[in-house]
Amino acid sequence: MNTWTAAVRRGPGTGKRVAAWGVVLVLGGLGVLFLDAAGVDPMLLTRDPTASSGANPATGSVSILGSMAWAAGAASCLTAAAAIRHLGPRRRVRFLAGLGLFCLGLGIDDTLLVHEYYLAELLGVPELVTYAAIAATAIAFTVVNAEALKASRHLLLLALAVVGLGGSVALDIIVPLGSTLEPLEDVAKIWGLAAFVSFAAAEALDALRPLVAIARRRMERPQPPAMGQTGPSAPPV
Repeated sequence: MNTWTAAVRRGPGTGKRVAAWGVVLVLGGLGVLFLDAAGVDPMLLTRDPTASSGANPATGSVSILGSMAWAAGAASCLTAAAAIRHLGPRRRVRFLAGLGLFCLGLGIDDTLLVHEYYLAELLGVPELVTYAAIAATAIAFTVVNAEALKASRHLLLLALAVVGLGGSVALDIIVPLGSTLEPLEDVAKIWGLAAFVSFAAAEALDALRPLVAIARRRMERPQPPAMGQTGPSAPPV
C-alpha cells in the first residue's frame, strides 16, 4: 500500500460518514414535513425555475454560472483550509477559511436574492445598509488578514475584483431601473465575480502546493519489501 492510499484510509471512519448522511436525511425529511404543514409545496423549492415558470431555458443562465463560481470559490478555499489546518500557519488557515466563507455568503446572497428581496422587501432593510455591512466585513477581513494579503502573489486579481464588484454596487445605487446604463451593472458584477473567484482559487492552490509536494516525496520513497521477501527474486533456471 503506498503512502497516498494509506493516508486516505486513515481518514474519518465509514461509521461517521454513514451517521453524517443519516443526520442529513433526517433533517431533510423534517424540512419537507415542516413545509407541507406550512402549506408550501416542497417541489416549489426543488423544481428548476425556468421549467416551473415556462420561461426560456436560457433565462438566468449567466446568473446560474455565477452561483456555481461562488460555490467553487468557497469550496476550494474551505477545502484548502481544512487540508492544511495541522500543517500550515494558523494565519494562513484563518485567511483561507475567511475567504471561503466570504465567497459562500456572497454566493448565497446573490443566488437567493437575500438583500434584494428578503431583507429589502420583507424586512424593510435598505440596500445601502446591506452594502455597508458587506463593506465593513470586507474591511475587517482585510485588517485581520493583512499579513496573508501582503504575501499574496495574486493581488492584481483582488484589485480587479474590488473595482468590478464596487463598480457594480455604485451603479446599482446611482443608475435608475430601466436606464440604458443598467446592463453595465451586470457587466461589472460578472467581471468582479470572476476576478474574486479566481483570486480565491489561486490562493487555495498556493496553499495546497506544499502538501502535494510532501505527498509526492513520500510516494517516491522506496517501499519496504513485502513480508518474506528479502530482495529481488532470483531468475528462473
